[in-house]
Amino acid sequence: TPLATGLDHLGAGIALDKTSAYVTERTASGRVLKVPLSGGAPETLAEGQLNPGFIAVEDTSVYWTNFGSDGASNGTVMRLTQK
Repeated sequence: TPLATGLDHLGAGIALDKTSAYVTERTASGRVLKVPLSGGAPETLAEGQLNPGFIAVEDTSVYWTNFGSDGASNGTVMRLTQK
C-alpha cells in the first residue's frame, strides 16, 4: 500500500514509530520527511541536507546521516528533537 508518492531519490533506510514512517530524499538539497502510516502528504522535517541517507527514530528525536558533497560536511550525524 503506497503511503506517499512523488518522492525523489529515497535514502538508504526507513524508520518507523507508532504513527509515522520517516524517510530521506538523498540529493544535494535533500529532505527528511515524515509520512503518516495511514497515508497522506509527507511533512518536511528538514531540508537543505547534503545527501541524507540512513535514518533512525526514537521517542523524542529523529537521527540521520548526511553523506555530503561539499567536502566540509561529509560524514555528519544529524538530530532533530520533535517532541
